[in-house]
Amino acid sequence: MTTENKIWCAMCGKWGDHGSGTCPELKPDFLPTDVARCDGSGSVENGVQYWREGCENCLRRTAPRSERCTMMAPPPIIAFFCEYLIEAGDALEGRIYHE
Repeated sequence: MTTENKIWCAMCGKWGDHGSGTCPELKPDFLPTDVARCDGSGSVENGVQYWREGCENCLRRTAPRSERCTMMAPPPIIAFFCEYLIEAGDALEGRIYHE
């Protein structure tokens, strides 16, 4: 691959030939590198982790992270649902908020 064909992919955070417009790295549990990650919120009781509503399966917490990813704090108050929640498959279907 020549350097002319190499472009930066915001989805996978790698250089490559993504001329087709689709990233070969995309999986349901993958987030673009420009989406902030979160460590989630919860508590530990008797050695068991209890997550806040939505944190257990949120891709901001569970998706693979690159060395240089933006971090965010979980919201201090969650009323009904977390406004930052990203569920599996949301990135593939274009239902994510880019910061």
